Amino acid sequence: MKYEISTFLENLSHFSAPGPGVTRRSFTKESQDAWEYIIGTMESLGLDVQTDNLGTIAGHLEGRRKESIVLGSHYDSVIQGGKYDGAVGIAVGLAVAAYFTGKGIQPEYSLDILATNDEEGGTIGDGFLSSKHICGLLQEEKCRNEATGKSLNAYISEGWYTKNGRGRDDLRLNTAFQNVIQYIETHIEQGGILWENQEQIGVVKHIVGLTKLFVTIRGVSNHAGTTPMNLRKDAMVAAAKVISKIPELARAYEGAVATVGAIYCSPNADNVIPGEVRFAVDIRSACDEDRRELVDAIASLIQQESPVSCEIVQSLNQVAVAMAPKLVSAMERICRDAHYRYRVMNSGAGHDAQLFGLYLDTVMLFIPSQEGISHSPQEFSRIEDMERAAQVLIDYTLSLG
Repeated sequence: MKYEISTFLENLSHFSAPGPGVTRRSFTKESQDAWEYIIGTMESLGLDVQTDNLGTIAGHLEGRRKESIVLGSHYDSVIQGGKYDGAVGIAVGLAVAAYFTGKGIQPEYSLDILATNDEEGGTIGDGFLSSKHICGLLQEEKCRNEATGKSLNAYISEGWYTKNGRGRDDLRLNTAFQNVIQYIETHIEQGGILWENQEQIGVVKHIVGLTKLFVTIRGVSNHAGTTPMNLRKDAMVAAAKVISKIPELARAYEGAVATVGAIYCSPNADNVIPGEVRFAVDIRSACDEDRRELVDAIASLIQQESPVSCEIVQSLNQVAVAMAPKLVSAMERICRDAHYRYRVMNSGAGHDAQLFGLYLDTVMLFIPSQEGISHSPQEFSRIEDMERAAQVLIDYTLSLG
């Protein structure tokens, strides 16, 4: 089979719910169809395919050594996303496998091309479904759809990924993946740094840590026309003060970011002073100490500005994960020798790599995103940049011989 990254990505993008862009959430017909297409592509390249009942797919190419390197990413998408997010990592991994099978070369180390499911968390919890399971971190009894309450076990019982005898393999680091020693993920940057600077590839050295806060500021609801300004305890005014000062707090820490992207007001009436305002704060930094200090500073500001009371719930706290220095150096060397324009950088978004990085030597490669657009039908990355990433991984794999 003649394999092309562009053809794979275009074909995969057709497995989507109706509407703009690509909508491919886990445990749906679109996901099931994509699952079958990826399996078929792997088999056509001569890979030995294993699958589990969560929709995880692994195509194995036997090397001269039993130790294995995993190349891959996720195939689920956000609602009305683009056709490159996640899928590029699978496409590039398959291109590496296609190089070896096409030339009849057995790599020194075995290769596992991995396609993970529900990384985005569109169906189950806060995401990383496949990678959590592989790493032994998944608590199935606690996993459910946050909107409907439907449990993961209920989805599994429907047999979405068990057609034709598939879906019965145990894909975990201590079982089928016990010989895996490295994880390498290629992904679009989801930011505009590489594109803006006309660079061709990024080598990721850190995936930032992430804290999410859900904040409630309470005041007193009252009539908007009859309550004097000096007697008001307006929750919205307090929330506005807090939200407007958060960017300034974040700028005090190099590379840190903090975002308020969702806000809810009660009673949300134009003639009533708001009695309660709730909002979410997303705080990220490659330095865990900076992130903790920023979280404390934001919490102190909330307590200071709340007119009656406040509540701060930490819903997520993920540590920053450093990529393996030896892999970062190896990718740098290959890019430099090939005269690629590259940058060593941090990832401000979460990826499967942050879980694998807790257990395996891990690195990521970034592909430039036009104007930094991601999670959108307008998402675009150049095929030639993906082919460069594939060549970097081919050169790396050959260097191990």
